Amino acid sequence: MKDQIPRTPLHAAVLDANSGKIERIQPVTRPEKLSVKQVVEKLKDLKVVPKDSHTGTEFITLSAQRTWVENKGWLEAVNPRTLYASEPNMSWVPEQGQPVGHLGAWLENLTPHTLYIAQIEVGSSGNGQFDVRPVSLGASNNFYLINADPGFQSLMIPFDSGDGNLAYLTVSHPNWSFYEMTVIEVG
Repeated sequence: MKDQIPRTPLHAAVLDANSGKIERIQPVTRPEKLSVKQVVEKLKDLKVVPKDSHTGTEFITLSAQRTWVENKGWLEAVNPRTLYASEPNMSWVPEQGQPVGHLGAWLENLTPHTLYIAQIEVGSSGNGQFDVRPVSLGASNNFYLINADPGFQSLMIPFDSGDGNLAYLTVSHPNWSFYEMTVIEVG
């Protein structure tokens, strides 16, 4: 039986517009995560994945609750403000004058010359862009600037494993939360 990361209720602070002080704490819910098949079908429609691709298989799922999976990969949180394994989430809200932190994901034992999709669940205030950079040896290493929507969103990042079996993905934004990353092997 596969380990499931529970989708626990989250809470958000609502600030008073005049004072900037916390007015109340209210529950918020994350939308249901897309299945592996739904992700691949959406990317086929966008012509990111060839129409004849199979449905894909889950390679790894990482979160604040599950930061390392043997022989698959691990997370590195650089300069986070909070890390709650019970929620699970990590948040980055830099102090004035401090550098913006980022999330790094090392992925190992990838199949060479194979297309992967990283489905990254994030939340933000909606200002700015997410900077996502997958790096693989011997592959074209693109970076993605994705407009941040207020609240929750899933970032879908395609990358090729290139000549090797190791990749490194970074995600950053000035004020954001990370919930979960699922990497799907498409083929």
